[in-house]
Amino acid sequence: MGEEGGIAAASMGHDVIMTPSKWMYIDHGQGAVETEPIAIRFGLPLEKTYSYDPKSPKIPENLRHHVLGAQCNMWTEYAVTPEYTEYLLYPRMLALAELDWTPKEKKDYNSFTRRLDNQLIRLDMHHINYHIPMPEGPMADRIAYTENTTLTFHNSRNYPMVYTTDGSDPQTNSTKYEKPLYLNKDVTVKIATMLPSGKLSPVRSIEVVHEKLMPATEKSTQPGIELRRTEGNLYFVKDLDGAHWSAPKIVKDFEFKPDIEDKGAYCYTGYFEVPADGIYYFSSEMDELRIDGKVIISNDGKLIRHSRTRNSIALQKGKHAFQLLMINNNIGGYLRTWNNKGFILAPEGNELELPKPEKLTH
Repeated sequence: MGEEGGIAAASMGHDVIMTPSKWMYIDHGQGAVETEPIAIRFGLPLEKTYSYDPKSPKIPENLRHHVLGAQCNMWTEYAVTPEYTEYLLYPRMLALAELDWTPKEKKDYNSFTRRLDNQLIRLDMHHINYHIPMPEGPMADRIAYTENTTLTFHNSRNYPMVYTTDGSDPQTNSTKYEKPLYLNKDVTVKIATMLPSGKLSPVRSIEVVHEKLMPATEKSTQPGIELRRTEGNLYFVKDLDGAHWSAPKIVKDFEFKPDIEDKGAYCYTGYFEVPADGIYYFSSEMDELRIDGKVIISNDGKLIRHSRTRNSIALQKGKHAFQLLMINNNIGGYLRTWNNKGFILAPEGNELELPKPEKLTH
């Protein structure tokens, strides 16, 4: 999956084709995790693929002719329709063609993207589905606020964006996004990226909701969180109605990996702590997360990878109760036990991460 094998082989005089995952595995998502369909990984935008140089400087110059070119790989365990496969392939296949055929000194990404706009029209003529950069910026599609909030958008190729706030889908003549949106009332913002041809990206819909701070508990707690298990061939959260749970086991964090054969469900309960009043963002690859009794994340019956489901809530400084459910089954074609355990959170504008064990209590 890396370059080292190809570099070593070329350095010994063998012909090679380079195909490292970091640049060439185009089943990886092309944009922010919260804006794109599910994929095996994320973080491979068009520019990164285009930037790849298969003739690594680590190969002696007199042996670099053994690098015959580069190859993209397209795995389809998540690309389950022809349309989504094309969405992942294009326009990165065009970037592959240019990086293979063009001498390094003549490569120019800005020139490539200017020419790409015409090529996208050609793809439209052939009814090929392709990726259009999505409006990115907000960390979730539900934004809580206590007094007001500001939504700032961008996209990876600096195309114009159009939006509405009346519930309708944006059209080419909708309001053009030109500056951050200052909002102090409940509203649904729908926004799309617009190509020079007038074609729009899929619409991103963001619900902006006023909330009061959820009050923190004054309850005295002890280190560790409770973990319970129930048996059964379960699939949906509703299958847990009337479940008989085991006695709680006290654990320090979310780190565990049940056997694939251990059908059933696991339930974590306890408290986590936030350092200040404010808006906090949450995500999880488990089935359901409740904060202070309210469902914040629901992945019920869905194929989930990479914490794509996100939400934000207003929390008062201090400790808050949580319940986290994980059903150990093959759900949507993927084993839940392979997913990251626990939930991640962060204040607005920060990277989501697991709560520190010393902040978890029961």
